Amino acid sequence: MRSGTKTTAAVAAVVLPIGITVILWGVWLEEPARAIAGACLALTASALIALHLIRGWVTDTTAERARLAESTRRADDEYDRYVAGRAAQTAERERMRRDTEMAAAAMARQLDSERRKMQDQFDAERSDLIARTFATSFELLQHGLPTPSQGRDRSRDVVIPFPAQHPAEVEQSRGRDVSR
Repeated sequence: MRSGTKTTAAVAAVVLPIGITVILWGVWLEEPARAIAGACLALTASALIALHLIRGWVTDTTAERARLAESTRRADDEYDRYVAGRAAQTAERERMRRDTEMAAAAMARQLDSERRKMQDQFDAERSDLIARTFATSFELLQHGLPTPSQGRDRSRDVVIPFPAQHPAEVEQSRGRDVSR
C-alpha cells in the first residue's frame, strides 16, 4: 500500500508539469479544448498530490509511536520498580521471619538455661536445707530433745497442729466461740 501511494505521488508529480505544459501549449495555439484538457490534467495531479500529503499527515503516526514508546518504557520501568520492590519486600519479610525464629530459639535456649540454673540452685538450696535440718535434728537429739520412746506427750512439741492430731482443739480454734 505504501509503495502504491508513492507511485501515485510520483505519477502526479510528473503529470502536473505535463498538464501545465498542455495548458500553455493550448493557450499558445489558441485552442481552448487543449488548454481545458491541460487544466484538467494539472488539477487532477494537484488533487492527487494534495490527497497524498493529507493522507500522509492523517496517517503519520510518528509522534503517536514516540509517545507510545515513551509510555511503554515508563510502564516497563514502573513494572521493574514494582517487581524490585516486591522482591525487596519478600526478602525483608523472610529476613524478619528468620530473625524472629532465631530470637525465639535464642530465648528458648536462654529460658532453658535459666530454668536449669534455677533448678540447680533450688536443688542446692534444698540439699543445704535438708543437711541443716538433719544437723539441727542431730544437735537437738544430742542436747536431750525427748523422743517418743521416752514417754513424753509429743502434742506440745508439734508447732503446727493438724486436724487429724487434735480434732477437738482444731474445731475450737476455727470457730472462735461461734456455735453452729
